[in-house]
Amino acid sequence: MGKKRSKSKTTPKANLQAKTSKKEAIPMPSFSWHQDKMFWIISAIFLGITMSWYFMSPATWDEDCPVRYFNTLQAFEKPSHFVSMWNRPLWVVIFALPVQLGKFMIPLLMSGFAILSAWFCYRAAQLKKLNYAIIAVPFLLMQPFFFGVAKDAMTEPLAACIIAGGVYFLLKKRYLVFAILGSLLPLARTELAVFTAFWGLILLLEKQWKYIPLLGSGVILWSLAAWAFSGDVMYVLNETVFKEVENNRYGNMEWYTYIRRYFYVLGPVIFYFFILGFVKPLKKFDLFVYGQFVMGIILYTLFTTTINVGHSAGFLRNLVPLSPLAALIAVYGFNFWVKALQNKNIQVLLFSTIVFGLVALMFRNKLWKHQTIMDEFHPLIMSFLGVIMLITLLLFFIRKRPLKLNAAYLGIIGATLLSTAFTLIEEHPNKNMNSRREVVKTTAYVL
Repeated sequence: MGKKRSKSKTTPKANLQAKTSKKEAIPMPSFSWHQDKMFWIISAIFLGITMSWYFMSPATWDEDCPVRYFNTLQAFEKPSHFVSMWNRPLWVVIFALPVQLGKFMIPLLMSGFAILSAWFCYRAAQLKKLNYAIIAVPFLLMQPFFFGVAKDAMTEPLAACIIAGGVYFLLKKRYLVFAILGSLLPLARTELAVFTAFWGLILLLEKQWKYIPLLGSGVILWSLAAWAFSGDVMYVLNETVFKEVENNRYGNMEWYTYIRRYFYVLGPVIFYFFILGFVKPLKKFDLFVYGQFVMGIILYTLFTTTINVGHSAGFLRNLVPLSPLAALIAVYGFNFWVKALQNKNIQVLLFSTIVFGLVALMFRNKLWKHQTIMDEFHPLIMSFLGVIMLITLLLFFIRKRPLKLNAAYLGIIGATLLSTAFTLIEEHPNKNMNSRREVVKTTAYVL
C-alpha cells in the first residue's frame, strides 16, 4: 500500500497571506455584499438628510423651483405645460401626478432619482472591476452642488440620472435601454441634445447601428406633442435654435469661466480625488466617461462664451448633469491613491502637492450665491484639504505594514465623512436665503 498523503496544515488565512504580496493591497471583492450594505446605509442617511434639509430650508435653490412646481401642478388643466421648453417635458411628465399629493413629493422623488444615480455609478464602477466601488456613492451624493439641487424642482439631477444610467447600461451592453435613455436627454435638459451625437458615436463604435435612430425619438415625440398642444409644428426649433440668438442677455463669459470655478461644484475632498483620477487613470482610457465629461465642459463653455442659444448665464448648477462622470473619475483617483500609498509611489505626493498648490492659489476664497468667487478667504476649504494631505503624508511616511481590507474600509469611511461634513456645512438649510427672498417670503407662497 502506498503512503497516505499528509493533509495540509495551512489555514485559509495562511493561504491568503501566502498569495498576497507584502507590497500589494488586499482588494475589496468587486461585488462584496459588504459594499451593498454600505450603499443602502449611505442612501438611507442621504434621504433622511435631504428631507430634513427640505423642511428646514426657508427657500429653494433657485426661483425657478416654485414656478416649475405650479406649472406642473396645473399641467392637466393647461396641457401646454407638458411640452413647455422652460418647464422641460420630462420633469413635468414625471411629476404631474405625484405633485397632486403635495409638494413634499418633489424632494422625496428627487432624492430617489439622486439615489438611483448613485446606484448606477456604484454598479458601473463594479462592472469596470474597480476596487472600492462603493466610494462612488458619496462621491456623487455629497458633491455640494449635486446635494444642493437634489431635493428641489430642478431638471439637472434628472439629466444626471440619465447619464449615470447610460454608463451603466452601456457596460451591461443593454444597447436598447441605452438608446432610449439617450433619447430622453433633450427632454430633461435641452442643451444635452448635443450629447445624443456622442451617444450615437458610442453605438457606432459598438457596432449597434440599428439603435442609433432611437436617439432622436425623444425630440420627435416632443415635437409631435407640442404641435398638438400649440399648433406650431416647429415649436421645439422655434423655442430653442431660432429664439433670440443675436445677443446673450446675460453677457458672454470668459473661456475659463467653468474651469475656474468647477472646484466649488465638487468641494475640496472630492476635487482632490477627481484630479488624481483625471491625471492618473488606473485603467484604459474610458471614452464614455472621460470623453463625455470633457465634451460637456467644452459644450457649456461654448454656450456661455460664444453660442447665444438658450442665453446661458454661466450658472454652475448647469454642470450638475456631469456629476456622475466626475464621481466615477474620482473613484479612479481613490483607487490610485490607495495603490500609490500601498506601494509608496512618490507620484501620489507629487500630485497631492500640485492639487494643494492649485487650490491654495485659485480656489481658496468663498463663492457668493453659488456663482461668484469673492476676495474673502474661506478657511473651511483649506482645512479639509489639509486633513487629506496630512493623512496622505502619514500613510506614506509612517505606515510600515501593507494596507489590509479593514484599512481600505477606513479609507472609504474617512473620505465619506469628510466629503459629507464639508457639504453639510457649506450647503446648510439657510444657504439659499438672501434679502430679496426674505421680502418674497413675507408676501408670497414659497415652495
